[in-house]
Amino acid sequence: MESLQDVSWMKYLYAGTVAERFEWERFRVASVIVPLANPTHNERYRFRMFFFEGQAPAPSIAVNMESDLLGTWKLTVQTSRASHVIASFDQVPDYEAWRSMAVAAIDSLDATQKPPPLDSSQRVRPKRKRH
Repeated sequence: MESLQDVSWMKYLYAGTVAERFEWERFRVASVIVPLANPTHNERYRFRMFFFEGQAPAPSIAVNMESDLLGTWKLTVQTSRASHVIASFDQVPDYEAWRSMAVAAIDSLDATQKPPPLDSSQRVRPKRKRH
């Protein structure tokens, strides 16, 4: 399974508050609460949940509560292949409500959206884009 190509996960995992860590199916999961930004700067994410397959050093799936430029909050699922908007909100939900929606969103992904299991011959490092 390929890792996320967006490496911003490192910033949030290391600088945010890790709310919890748990196992889910074949993944190790870390959930992060991003501190609220000051009034003059809107942080893009409020909550992020990272799914690491096995002992992979980078996540292959992220579930996010993120805001767009107009201030609408969106529940998104991000894989190495695509990003999907699952739901939109006028106000950010609390962590517990978001967590329930995040796990339900991952459960609802069909086989074409879920990354395939990691094969022992596959690399776990993200591929670099060529410019």
